[in-house]
Formats: sequence, C-alpha cells, structure tokens
Amino acid sequence: MKVAALWPARHKLLAVIVDERGRPAAPIDAARTRESASALIAWLDMTVDVLVVSDAHDALVDLARSASSLTLELAPHKLLEAIRRIAGFTHRPQRDTAALLARWPLTPVLRRYLRRPPSVGLARHRDQLPLL
Repeated sequence: MKVAALWPARHKLLAVIVDERGRPAAPIDAARTRESASALIAWLDMTVDVLVVSDAHDALVDLARSASSLTLELAPHKLLEAIRRIAGFTHRPQRDTAALLARWPLTPVLRRYLRRPPSVGLARHRDQLPLL
C-alpha cells in the first residue's frame, strides 16, 4: 500500500509518498494554486492508494474528494499540531511534516484517529452541532 500526504507549506503545496515500510520518497512540490493542486491530486490518484490530509485544510479535502480511486483519510489537525510541536517539527523543513502525515496510516497508535470525510451531500458546517 502506497500512502501519500499533502501539506500546504508557506509558498507551495508539498506531497510525500511513503512505501509499505514508511520510507519516504523525495517530496513533490507544486504551486499553491487550485490548478496545480488539482493536477498533483490527479497524479497521486494514479500513483498511490491512500491520501492523507489534515482536516483543517478544507480546500484540499474538497479537491481530493474528486479523485476517483484514492482512499481519502483525514488526520485531526489539533493532534497533528501537538505532535509537530512536541517532536520539534515546527522548526524543521515542511517536508518532514508531510512525511509524518504520510506515515500516519502505517502507525498503529495514530491510525485509529484517521477518519473518512463525510459524503458531499452530508457535509455540515464546522459550527453546526450534530442532532444525535
């Protein structure tokens, strides 16, 4: 199973692909435009099985939903930020955060926090409270 993660760095969009053992390939970067992100996601759709994105990046989640064969997994942004701060990733290159996010499904302790995005018709606003 090949896993990729998308992480929006300051001036570019980073993607890191890891293999079954969690070894990362060289990071792939794209401009932070909708067209570049769509092209990168389309390429990832043909290359990997799972795509991991932070749940705080709604625009990336919406673009990734359009990929037909990818399994999209959302990582909780608050937990990701806590891990980044504890591990010192806030002072390291952004590609390290993308690699951390890509390894998330391969790490048993973190895997249970991943979730699938709701279907498009059932999506709700973040401030809306669930009834049940």
